[in-house]
Amino acid sequence: MRIVQDPYLRGVELLNANESDTEILRQAVIEAGVAVQGARLLVVFLQDEPAGPVVLRARLKSSGAAVIVIGPPGEKAVVDALRAGAEDYIVSNATVLDIAAALRRAAATPRSVGLRKTDLLVGDSVAMSSIRSRIDALSKLDHSILITGETGTGKELAAHALHYSGARRHKPFIAVNVGAIAESLAEAELFGAKRGAYTGADSDREGLFQAAEGGTLFLDEIGTASHALQTKLLRALERHEVTPVGGTTPVPVSVRIVAAMNVEPKIAVAKGELRADLYYRLAAYRLDMPALRAHSSDIPEIVEHYFSLQHTAGPPPTITPEALRRLMSYDWPGNVRELINVLHSAMLVGGACIGPEALLLDAEVRADEPQSVPSYKDAKHDFEVAYVRRALASTGGNVAEAARLAGKDRRDFYDLLRRTGLDADSFRLEEARPVPPPPPPSASKRRAKSNPAGR
Repeated sequence: MRIVQDPYLRGVELLNANESDTEILRQAVIEAGVAVQGARLLVVFLQDEPAGPVVLRARLKSSGAAVIVIGPPGEKAVVDALRAGAEDYIVSNATVLDIAAALRRAAATPRSVGLRKTDLLVGDSVAMSSIRSRIDALSKLDHSILITGETGTGKELAAHALHYSGARRHKPFIAVNVGAIAESLAEAELFGAKRGAYTGADSDREGLFQAAEGGTLFLDEIGTASHALQTKLLRALERHEVTPVGGTTPVPVSVRIVAAMNVEPKIAVAKGELRADLYYRLAAYRLDMPALRAHSSDIPEIVEHYFSLQHTAGPPPTITPEALRRLMSYDWPGNVRELINVLHSAMLVGGACIGPEALLLDAEVRADEPQSVPSYKDAKHDFEVAYVRRALASTGGNVAEAARLAGKDRRDFYDLLRRTGLDADSFRLEEARPVPPPPPPSASKRRAKSNPAGR
């Protein structure tokens, strides 16, 4: 997608426009007159592409511009374009006067600057509609927020949406996974450090609280922080100040904290993993992200949205009904993150039309069937069977190589073969299997061979 800037359009930008389209827009801009001068307007000519993703890409490329779509008639295209943030939709056979009127309306309409991140939370389900409404409401508040949800449900995306939909959107958004910071470095990373505070501290160091000044600091996996660090985080939240490591003078900070956990916070408090006072400080405003299996009806839209955003040139890939049914029946333990990874792999191997064979799912678990929990013994046996089968398949039935991959000696691996009941020979490639020697000739044949004339 390339935005075209034409000197005769008085600042109005074009996307997907040919020479004829450009000439029509020139006439419309002249007709609109001074009303469009100084306005940030982007006119998108819709080709054979879904309207929603095209508008989102256009808004990402030209942040702050009002997007006007000119495309074919059809209720779905109009609704998708407007939902994605288009200011207006004009059918392709509109007159110059119609386009000029749309330009004047868009130029005169006050609007928020930039792309609302809630536009990227895709889905029409009750669950996702509720999440978008909740984010819109919470973004108007300047309080700390706790986001909960399973791994891969989009907690950081929701944090982005909270930030960019609120009053702090023009200030920094900084995200950090608290669990990924070494405990010995966590305080300096978050609160900063003074020169000489530790070995290698040759100068004062700014912490993430100070780097996010005026904006939002997203603390992912906050429940993994040590209790000592949780205490200092609580003090920073309550007093709006931090003390750098090695320093004695507190530094005032104005930062909105958005924290996230992938476990139920009350359980973490009961286990002693999360301080109760920190939890109550954060959980006054809480956002619970739903698991994908709770809004699987959104999967077709997520698939279409992802494919369209990834393909900026040419038509996006399509997906067969069988493949879509398989996606919708899967349990998605990794939620949207797992779905995106599966779609990314499918695009690499599936070509222009993705069928069920291109979907690399870890396990065929149906979301609409109740799942029983096997015994530990049965689960261990199933794992060993799957593991040994994979090791033999990857080595063509070579036991020595499979044992090496498994980190076991051959005797232990043969024990595994006996326990699982698998036969290494069945995994060997046809050309690699040894040809059995012919059976030894019988005694009568040996005699006949030694006396061919019958003498």
